[in-house]
Amino acid sequence: MSKLTNLIPWLVALCFSLQVTGCRSTKETSDWRIVKSSKQSENDWVISARSVAGTSMLEYKIEGEVPETPLNAIDGFRQEIIDLATEDQEQQEYPVYDLLVESEDKLVTYVIHNEPFIFKDTEMAVGYVFYDDEVGHAGVTWREAWSVCPTPESKKLKRVEIFRGSWEFSPASDSTSHALNSVQFDPKNVPMWLAEPMVLKFLINGMEERRSQD
Repeated sequence: MSKLTNLIPWLVALCFSLQVTGCRSTKETSDWRIVKSSKQSENDWVISARSVAGTSMLEYKIEGEVPETPLNAIDGFRQEIIDLATEDQEQQEYPVYDLLVESEDKLVTYVIHNEPFIFKDTEMAVGYVFYDDEVGHAGVTWREAWSVCPTPESKKLKRVEIFRGSWEFSPASDSTSHALNSVQFDPKNVPMWLAEPMVLKFLINGMEERRSQD
């Protein structure tokens, strides 16, 4: 099974810890600033961050090359989500991982994730939109999809209201792609010394996952 099962909990934990619930006005979007880069000459990557115009949200992105064509990379990501939703329920890490909508360019999933003791388990409804174009670019964007999820809110679960991000792949050579993975969140009152390492961990793990594909 793909490492995707290990990547999702990091962002779930991030959203849960940061209590992401909404937006408020801020100044204009700031310029990207580099916050971390790999120290290896091979498999290098760079992580940057900025504020999001008109909101209190921050955006982080990681960029680097992966050994897949854009279409193979996005097809692999899509299949990983489908596999998680269709595998034997008894073998799943999650108590629930349901595929609510499946079409050529869209997926909607409903997920319940086990959280550590004393915390409520979390629930998410996430909509993925996939795309590609005639010049070889491919990608996916995702965001919360509660409007199309029939599951009523439960008092036993903590609902993750906002879950947003994207992958973008563009050709770098015949067999490699330039990859960009971004996430958005609202830190609210959580100190950045706590929030930022969680985001960096999620982005680095995601890049390593794409680079580990055969």
